[in-house]
Order: sequence, then C-alpha cells, then structure tokens
Amino acid sequence: MSCSNVQIEYLGNGARLDYTFPFTYEDELEVHVAAWDEEKLRFVDVERDTWEFQNATTIRFTEAPGAPEGSIGSRFIIYRETDLDELEVTFYPGSSIRAQDLNANFEQLRDAIQEGWCRVSEEFYDYLDNYIWDVRDAYTREDQINERAVPSDDKILTSAADAARHDV
Repeated sequence: MSCSNVQIEYLGNGARLDYTFPFTYEDELEVHVAAWDEEKLRFVDVERDTWEFQNATTIRFTEAPGAPEGSIGSRFIIYRETDLDELEVTFYPGSSIRAQDLNANFEQLRDAIQEGWCRVSEEFYDYLDNYIWDVRDAYTREDQINERAVPSDDKILTSAADAARHDV
C-alpha cells in the first residue's frame, strides 16, 4: 500500500509558502504537519499556528519551511490522522441500518488503518534500524575463533567473543 493517500512529503526551500496535499479528510482537525527532527530521527508535529488552510487541499505557512533561524525543518510531511474517538454513525436498538451509514463507519476505520500502516512501515522501522540492537549486528565466540570477527563500527563483540579474543 502506498502512503500517498494519507500523507505527502516535501522539502522546503525557504521561499515557498503554499503546499498542496492529495488526500481526503472529514475535518480540518485531521490534517497535520510534521517536520523531520534529526536528533529524534522521526517526524515531529509543528504547531498549528505556523500554518493555515488556504483552501480544502492547500496549506500556507507563516514562514517558509527551510528558511534559517527558527522555522520548521526543510523536510516535512503533511498528513492525515483520522479521529476515532467517535464513529461517524451510531446505531441504536430498533433503528434502521442504512448502507450509507455502514459505509461511512467502514471508511473511517479504513482511513485510520491506512494511516497506521504508514506510521508503522516508515517511522517504526527507521526507529528500529537506528536505536534497537539486533543480534545479527554482533560477532559471536564462533566468529572470533574462526577469524570472522573483523573490527568495524557496524558490529559489536559479544562477551564470549571478547573473551575468546583476549584468552591466551
């Protein structure tokens, strides 16, 4: 699944203020902007007072992204986050169930699921790659004994491999 139906990424140049987005939404409060944070290695929401809607599919920043001193970062996304606190339609005992009401609820759930997949598939795996240690990133005792443990910044030695390295 492509994330283009829930978000779009831009690289600000310090001059452009208006940016369009292709996805649909139910309420303007579902549209957000997030800038790339180099320290956290993820997108972080920017304040809503730094941008506003020009029309249904265009936002305008108060200060152009990518401009120096205090503006949001040059890499940012405009994304949708569907509100799931309340379903579009609530059914009550004895009420009639219409197809359009069912569709409205299913579309709301579908939108939220699409957004979740995009978050998991991009930010989650970036986080794992950069912060979580993987056992495949270590040299074992067997690697050290068989001279496969080559010093590098990409792998570490397990304690058994380190002991095998220093044992006489």
